[in-house]
Amino acid sequence: MLVQIVQNCRNSISYVCLRKLCEKSSLKNELLKTSIQKVNKTTKSIQDIENNYKLCLNKGITEQTIDCNPEILTDKSLVPKLDILKLLPLDINLSAPLLTVSYPRLKNFIFNEIVEKKISELAQLLKVNQHDVCVWMSKKNFLMTTNMDNMEKSIKILLDAGVSRTAIIKDLWVLRYNPDNIKDRIIFARQNNIETIKTWMVRAQREIIENYAKRRSDNKEILGEKESLVEYLSEKLECSQDISRYLIFKQPALQKKSLRKIEVMIEFLLQKGFTPRHICKTPKILLHSVDTVKKRIKEIETNNIHLDSLVMLTKSQRQYMHFLETVKCNKSKLKSSFMFYFHPEMKKKSNIPKKL
Repeated sequence: MLVQIVQNCRNSISYVCLRKLCEKSSLKNELLKTSIQKVNKTTKSIQDIENNYKLCLNKGITEQTIDCNPEILTDKSLVPKLDILKLLPLDINLSAPLLTVSYPRLKNFIFNEIVEKKISELAQLLKVNQHDVCVWMSKKNFLMTTNMDNMEKSIKILLDAGVSRTAIIKDLWVLRYNPDNIKDRIIFARQNNIETIKTWMVRAQREIIENYAKRRSDNKEILGEKESLVEYLSEKLECSQDISRYLIFKQPALQKKSLRKIEVMIEFLLQKGFTPRHICKTPKILLHSVDTVKKRIKEIETNNIHLDSLVMLTKSQRQYMHFLETVKCNKSKLKSSFMFYFHPEMKKKSNIPKKL
């Protein structure tokens, strides 16, 4: 689709614009493809893209800014948006990401807020530049409408609790919450002996925080004098610490898994005759539900199936059932064949020579 449009406007300014944008990174190229698809859906012509391109250049928007925000080339409301955005005492290339916001929302923001002050204060609080704040606002519109005093209080509370600015930036949704609610959640976390506060704790239900605290407490109890999961696995699986590090490298989720559940799984597997070596070969088993593994082993034992490894116990339910049915079918066929071959009547009819 993109190639056809470019070929249809080879000698136009829009072709130059599209070609330059296409020569940029693959991410920007994908954004441009999205814009082109949007053009088709809105029945806008290539001439409209060319007009918007010329308009952006005339208003002082650079090609680099257009490259970062290619969707503005297909915007029907670009003219009025640029008119109201020009009212801000900011470089148009800094505030350009706001052009991707709907016109009614942008208009309401600029005429009902002290925009420059809000952008500047948020940039100072989080130690970023104003362009970054404009990008955030274009993607998370609540930043445009949330009270600045509340956001300032929330950021201060989080910073005082030991949450880094980087963590806040990665989870800006936390700024939607009332400062008092954030403070209550931090107090609740402290009461549950949680030393390191995370932004997700503000959004999570209390039960989740309690379970998190319990898991951490259990982990400390199980580790005892051991300092890390590496030491714990090394001792439980009778392997070197290099091997236990490799197991964690292969299955990073082990770092977040409850040690209580890992311990129960290891003890159960050893009880069933598997060795630490079996577990080391298939560390994924430690991430599975103990109840599910117990159920599968019971089915396998009932059908007199011998397992040489733990791999099949880690497969999806569909794969596991296929394996189980296949083995049962093969055993049934083998049994039938054996009984048929050695049945007295069959032995009489066969040409098997008698023993001399």
